[in-house]
Amino acid sequence: MRIAIALTLLLSAAALAACSGGNSHVSSSSPPPAGGGIPTPTQHTDVVTYKNDPARTGQNLTESVLTPSNVNASHFGLLRMLAADGNVDATPLYLSGLTVQGATHNVVFIATESDSVYAYDSDSGAELLGGPVEIAAGFPTLGGTTVFDPAQYEERAALLLVNGTLYSSWTSHCDMPPYSGWIIAYSASTLGLAAVLNVAPNGGGVGPAIWMRCRQSRPRAVQQLAGGQRPRSVWSR
Repeated sequence: MRIAIALTLLLSAAALAACSGGNSHVSSSSPPPAGGGIPTPTQHTDVVTYKNDPARTGQNLTESVLTPSNVNASHFGLLRMLAADGNVDATPLYLSGLTVQGATHNVVFIATESDSVYAYDSDSGAELLGGPVEIAAGFPTLGGTTVFDPAQYEERAALLLVNGTLYSSWTSHCDMPPYSGWIIAYSASTLGLAAVLNVAPNGGGVGPAIWMRCRQSRPRAVQQLAGGQRPRSVWSR
């Protein structure tokens, strides 16, 4: 069943929200609410991780347009509905001025529990990369290769966008084996597979899994907390 994901795309690009559930809905490009427009911001604010920064403050220090007087029913509201093929638990990401297929776009990235990734133009609502792209991966083991089985996993943690790479992480359904923890990364400009990490490829299918968020804690490094029977911190470059 296709579940519509309502994204309120603010003209300031300072805030971004998503809610899952409801009936199926086709992507549309409805005009913004009548009654005048909010001034165009001079600086876009990218949302590249959960709550805007590695400290999870949720603050936007570049906001210069939104005020209590212009955030109202006449000037502010839902722009469009963007279709997705499953629940969206992870924070959608926003990247302004991204070059996609030779053109510049302001892009919203979405990952769903159906193991799909979308890249939407936030101004037009058009899907840019022929998505959704099915998330698929394999990782070497002592006996061969383990393959990512989407039926065993859910995408619970927030997405992370670092240096043009989009990171997703995967956990079990209530620790029901077989499972382990996966980090699967894609190019933000093409949605091509960029990197794969399985935190316990030889663990016998009993974890650990990844329940917590991705976090960029130092340059070129991503910290991930894996939990389960053997909690551990995992570093990936």
